[in-house]
Amino acid sequence: VSGGEAKRISIGLGLLNNPRVVFLDEPTSGLDSATSSDVMSTVKALAIEGRTVLSTIHQPSGKIFALFDAIVLLSRDVDTRSGNFVYFGEAGKTLKGYFEKMGYKYDGDEVDNIAEYVLNIISGGVKGPSGGNELIIHFTESETGESNHSIAEGIAQPHLEKTDGEGPVQKLKQQSYYANGFLSEFMTILYYKGKCSFTDPFFLASRIGLYIMAGLLIDSLYATPNGATPQGLIIVIAVLFITVFITGIITVIYIPGLISDKPVFIRESNDGCYRTISYTSANFLIEAVAVACSSICYTAILYWAIAGMNPHVGAFFFFMFTHFVYSLTACAITLSIAAPLPSIEVSAGAVAVYALLNVAIMGFLAQVPVWWGWLCFISYMRWGFGAFMINQFKGTYVDLCSDVKNPTSLKGIMTLATNLNDISSIDNLNIDDIVCGMFAIPTMSSQEIFAETC
Repeated sequence: VSGGEAKRISIGLGLLNNPRVVFLDEPTSGLDSATSSDVMSTVKALAIEGRTVLSTIHQPSGKIFALFDAIVLLSRDVDTRSGNFVYFGEAGKTLKGYFEKMGYKYDGDEVDNIAEYVLNIISGGVKGPSGGNELIIHFTESETGESNHSIAEGIAQPHLEKTDGEGPVQKLKQQSYYANGFLSEFMTILYYKGKCSFTDPFFLASRIGLYIMAGLLIDSLYATPNGATPQGLIIVIAVLFITVFITGIITVIYIPGLISDKPVFIRESNDGCYRTISYTSANFLIEAVAVACSSICYTAILYWAIAGMNPHVGAFFFFMFTHFVYSLTACAITLSIAAPLPSIEVSAGAVAVYALLNVAIMGFLAQVPVWWGWLCFISYMRWGFGAFMINQFKGTYVDLCSDVKNPTSLKGIMTLATNLNDISSIDNLNIDDIVCGMFAIPTMSSQEIFAETC
C-alpha cells in the first residue's frame, strides 16, 4: 500500500459512519506533490457533497491551496504565547487582498503562490508594519473579525439563554453514532476477517496444526495395544491430564495477534466504524470454527490410538464435544486476560501464571488444600478434567488385568516382600504382574493360599 493509498484508506475509514463533519490532521504529510494533490482532490470532492471538512496543512502548493474555500491562520501571542487568529475568511484573492491592505506587498519574484506569501508574513519573512501582536490586533478590529465575532455570538447565544424560565433550550436529537446496524457490521467483519484468518498460514498452524502435532506426539509416546493393565489405566488418566494442560497452554500463542490488532480496533471503533459487540462476536465465531476443526482433528488422531479409552461411540463424540467446549473456554479466558494488558510479554506472563495455578488445583497432581477449595469452583481446567474423567469411567467396568498374562503368584509376592532390602537381585520385575498378582489374593480360597504358602 503506497502512502497516498494509506491516506485515502484512512479517510475512507473515517467516512464509514457517514459523518457530517470531517477533521483531517495534516493529510499530505510525507507525500509527494502529485500524491498530495490526489488526496486533497478527494477531500475537496467530499466537501462538494455537502460535508464540512476541516484540515490542517503545512506548506501547501498553489494547486492544493486553491482547493480551500476558507482559511484560518494562527499566530503566537507575544505575551501569552498562545495561538490567536490573524485571519479567518475566504481563501485565494480575498486573503491576498487582506494582507496587501495591511501593507504587505506581494512580490512574485520572492514567492510562488499565495500560501507561501501568507506563511512568510506570519513567520516574519515579508517586510511590513512591525509590532508584536499587530496581526492579531488588526484582525480583531477589522470588519472581517467583527463579522466573525457577531456570527459566533449568534450561534452560541440561544444555547446560553433560558426559555420561559424553565431551563435550557432542548438539545437537538442526535442520530446514531454508527451508520450500519449490528448484523451488517457482524457479517462484514466475519467475512473479511474470517477470509483473512483462514488464508493465513500462521493462523491455521497455531489453531489447527499444533493440535495435529500434539495428537501425533502423544500417540507416539503412549499408544499401546494392551490397555487393560494397571499401567494402561495410568496412561489413560495421564493422557486426559495432558489434553487439559496443553489445550490451556497452547492458547498463549493467540496473544500476539490480539495485541497487534488492538491499536487498529481502538482507532476504528473510536471512529464509529463498528460496535465493540460486532467485532467481538465476529472474532469469537471465527475462533469457534477454528477450535471445532482442531477438536475434530485432535480427537480423531488421539482417541482410538490409546488403548483403554472408553470404547463406546457416544464416549468418543462426547470427548470431542468436551474438548471443543473446553478449548473455546480456554481461548476466551486467555484473550480476556490479555486484552487489557499493554504488551505481548506481560499478557503471556499473566496467562501462564493463571494457567499454572489451574494446573495446581486441578486435583491430578495432589490434593487441593482446604483454603484453596473455593478456587476449584472457578477453575476451568478442573471442570474440563472432571468432564473427561466422568466420560471415561462413569458407567463402565475396568478390568485392569485382562491383558496381564502372567500375574505374580502369592509365593512370588512373598518372596519379593522378604527381599525388599535387596530388590535389585530379583530379575524380571514387572509392575503389572505384581499389581495383578496382589489383586488376585482376595479372590483365592484358603486352600489355595495354604498350598502357596505352606
